[in-house]
Amino acid sequence: MPVSKRDIDEIRRYVEGQAGEEGVHLEKVASEVVGPVRHDIWDVHCPASRWWVVTNPTNLYNQADFKSRDVVLTFHIGLMLRVEYARDRDVPVTPSSAELLPGSWRRWQQAFGAYESGDEAEAFQSVGVRLRECLVSFIGETKNEDLVPPGQTPPKASDFKGRVELLANDLAAGESAARLRSYLKKLAVETWEYVNWLTHAKNAVRMDAEI
Repeated sequence: MPVSKRDIDEIRRYVEGQAGEEGVHLEKVASEVVGPVRHDIWDVHCPASRWWVVTNPTNLYNQADFKSRDVVLTFHIGLMLRVEYARDRDVPVTPSSAELLPGSWRRWQQAFGAYESGDEAEAFQSVGVRLRECLVSFIGETKNEDLVPPGQTPPKASDFKGRVELLANDLAAGESAARLRSYLKKLAVETWEYVNWLTHAKNAVRMDAEI
């Protein structure tokens, strides 16, 4: 199959970095589109070993373990799906951002654990319980009495809607941010109401919890 010198050099560097051997023969033997992703398969010979290299993302597999390119591609796709799924289980923000709200993200992870714990309605209801705790923790960690306008009674510590309204007014202050401010408030209220519904949904299914 036609390849560029740049492609060959990239694969050679990758193999040498991963296998610790020089690639003495490199040949792209197949290219296949699976879903939206194109995977190239390379046959790479080293002095003491022989490898398959599969791209997007790039990984290498010893040909002593995978006898054919079809087998290695099937394994590669399955492995990458599992890796991607494992990433989805992590906090979906950078560690530095997560550190700003440690209690909230800890409860978010607990909610994900509940999501994986079973396929019965009770498991999905427990997702709602954990997410409700997450939202309550969020307003506790972002609470700032300086946001309360003079003369106004502060919302209770557990008043999610009231606390979020104060936060939205501060984050999106001014006439130019009116639409953003309205969006933040409506989104927060809808989220709160949905989570509370889920905690009592006796017929909840996995999709309800996933949302």
